[in-house]
Amino acid sequence: MTDEWVDEATTFQRVRSVMRTTYDGQPASEIADRARVSETTARKHLEDLAESGSVESASSTEGPTLYTRSTESLILEEASDILERVETGELVQQIVATRIRSRDAERNERIRRSAVNARST
Repeated sequence: MTDEWVDEATTFQRVRSVMRTTYDGQPASEIADRARVSETTARKHLEDLAESGSVESASSTEGPTLYTRSTESLILEEASDILERVETGELVQQIVATRIRSRDAERNERIRRSAVNARST
């Protein structure tokens, strides 16, 4: 990371930024190094991020607590990206079409089961 990043971003912003690209468990010390903050500061911000659901933590009796980006934060980011790329009307149309396909598939499955049951009796 650049010195400009350190000068312009708060410690919380830097820790959050590092966690957006952390997909495997890492201890607070590694995250602190990458975010250029103290380990104590990193741990405080990681706990806040875990409370908000952006980060998951896994404690171990054999080593330090490991932090990783949460699945929920990945899903929310993807949903946000979709909203930016797709017009609202088009998104609604796609949702409606998906629901119709789902209902049609369920109806076809019920018909198939009825036909199978009728043949077996």
